[in-house]
Amino acid sequence: MSQYFSRRNILLYLSGLILLIVLYYFRNLVAYILISAVVSLILQPVVETLTRIKVGKFIFPKSLAAGISLVIFWGFVITVFRLLVPLIYHEAMLISSIQTTSVVMEFQTQFSVFMKNFEMLDLPIDSTNNIAGAALQHLLELFNLADFSNILSNITSTISTLIVGVFVVTFITFFFLKDEKLFASSVLLMIPTDLETEVKHIMLSIKRLLIRYFAGILFDMIMVFTLTTIGMSAIGLEMKHAATLGLVSAVLNVIPYAGPIISIAFGMTLGTVIHYTSPIYPDYTTMIMWMAAIYLAVNILDATLLQPFIFSKSVQAHPLEIFLVILIAGTVAGIPGMILAIPSYTIFRVIAKEFLSGFKLIRKLTEKM
Repeated sequence: MSQYFSRRNILLYLSGLILLIVLYYFRNLVAYILISAVVSLILQPVVETLTRIKVGKFIFPKSLAAGISLVIFWGFVITVFRLLVPLIYHEAMLISSIQTTSVVMEFQTQFSVFMKNFEMLDLPIDSTNNIAGAALQHLLELFNLADFSNILSNITSTISTLIVGVFVVTFITFFFLKDEKLFASSVLLMIPTDLETEVKHIMLSIKRLLIRYFAGILFDMIMVFTLTTIGMSAIGLEMKHAATLGLVSAVLNVIPYAGPIISIAFGMTLGTVIHYTSPIYPDYTTMIMWMAAIYLAVNILDATLLQPFIFSKSVQAHPLEIFLVILIAGTVAGIPGMILAIPSYTIFRVIAKEFLSGFKLIRKLTEKM
């Protein structure tokens, strides 16, 4: 055990700690580089295919192949956005156009019906009135605080940031595609020569695990989108509304545990607005119960079948281990931490297995890798 605390290793650990601190302060740039690395990983097969194509004596140079690959990638992204953004925009305009006082009155009407049924339980009158008063007070506070019209203004305020991010990611990705070894070479420049073999093995392992993880996440998003859209269409929602709810559920599902709760809250809010503008059921409670049943069924299927397979099999970690890691990451860094928890933990486990396998805890955490 003393070999892990030799002078050389202590200096190595301190160097790693200093590097982490530096990376934290430049985390935005690090995020751009990592996103570019992931995009280049996705587009690398396209570049390799193009460079093998021969038109007479002409062979695609790497730079041209990289440029064409980026055009294909952003063309696909723009096409998807052109199909989906109008749906989201329509729902946002629908929500922002609703008079909250009218919605509250609708809730009061439905709540009065509920309270009449509740009084049949023969509870004391004072307790019933207290429940009604407290519920209505919370409802009024919710609608006073929720200014849905700010959604569009918030989206507008982030456009400039997105434009800068797209430009930076495109620029970095181009050079990663032009020279597929550039990222690895850049990392190795900061590594002592005697550790290069271990670091190369680490990068290959990380690449393999992250490819499986991101492929699993993409599959999970497609399944959640499909099931939610079909379910909402089946209970009578128009396809544009059902597709919007499916899209929101799929995107927010990337946030472990908290994402489905946020998507359900959005869905119930949109369901209330839809019922107010064009009721698909005469009874508001019936529609909300059907929507809740769809959300519950999709989330149970996702939580019991899809996510355990993705998280446990793709990154080879125990479900409880994954849960604790996400919980800690959420406490430390909020929603961004929850999103990045599994990829970051995967990288940590690969590095720890290579350099710290002498510790029992590390051997236990990495025994399935």
